[in-house]
Order: sequence, then structure tokens, then C-alpha cells
Amino acid sequence: MFAAMSFTRSCTRILDQSMKIALVFVVAVALANSSHSQKLDVKQCSDHGTENDIEIKSANVKDLEVGKTVHVDIIIRAIKELHSNPQLKLDVFTSDKVRVPCVLGLGSCTYKMCDGSSGMEKFLSSAWEGKCPIKAQKYEKTLSFYVPSILRTSIGDGRFHFRAEMMDGGKTVGCQEFDVRIKV
Repeated sequence: MFAAMSFTRSCTRILDQSMKIALVFVVAVALANSSHSQKLDVKQCSDHGTENDIEIKSANVKDLEVGKTVHVDIIIRAIKELHSNPQLKLDVFTSDKVRVPCVLGLGSCTYKMCDGSSGMEKFLSSAWEGKCPIKAQKYEKTLSFYVPSILRTSIGDGRFHFRAEMMDGGKTVGCQEFDVRIKV
């Protein structure tokens, strides 16, 4: 029984680390397959208006590859203060357009952006230290996380589509989407 619990904890840690990738791309975009620093190209959601109250202004990624530590320099701009239970609704799709389900708080989930309790919520909101209100200002942060080699067999061709919708008080205040390729 102890071995089964230890195995379960190990799997949970691996899943948590692997899905931290989602955070980066919640705020990121299309990445060329390279080990050099790449500027991500963030796009407005096609079904959302032209203005966002909060958005990714720039993101540079280095070493987006299985078995490496990924580093992301990101700039987020909040145009208006967000204070009414801000949440991030993240939808993740494979290259075959299959929606990745929310499992153990990872994948296509909705995350609290203030006072979150899960590792993913804390990671995603780390630019403003997870505290509300999210003030109207520019946030700059460097994020780093390891992509475990064990994922090589479970991420297919490494191509994913992310849609990140920020909500405040139940109203959409920002939406960006992008394609990402993780070098396997």
C-alpha cells in the first residue's frame, strides 16, 4: 500500500509540473520549435471584442523542450483593476482538436486568480502574487519550470492550442489564444 501511495504522489507531482506549461501559454502564444529564445505572438480570441482589460503584452520563451527547464519572461498589462473574483478559464486542445479535460486541476480548467489554493492557481497568478485586487498596472515576471522526460510518450506530437479567457465578476474582460509546440 505504501508503494502505491508513493507512486500516486510521484504521478501527481509529475502531472503538476507538466501542466505548469499551461500557465506559460495562458499568457503566451505560437512558438517556433527552437532552443533559443523566441518571442511569442499572442492573438485576440476571434469571438471576443477588440479590447482586453488584462492581456499578455509580450512573452519570450527559452528551451521549450521535454527534459529541459523552460524559462519564460512575460509582461502582462492590466488596464483596469480586477477585484470581483477574477478567474481564468483555460481551454487546451490537442493538434487533433480534442479538448484536454480538467483532471486533478490540470488541463481545460477554470482557475482562481486571487487567493488560489492549488499549485496551478498559485503559479498562474504569481505575477501579482495571487492577491486581489489585481491593480491596473504592468506586471513583469520570469517563470521557470521543468518539463519531465516521462512526458515524451504522452504528449503526442507536442502541438497544442490554448484559449485563455479572463473573467471578473462573471464577465469576460480579456481573451487570448495561441498555438504552442513543445519539442519532443
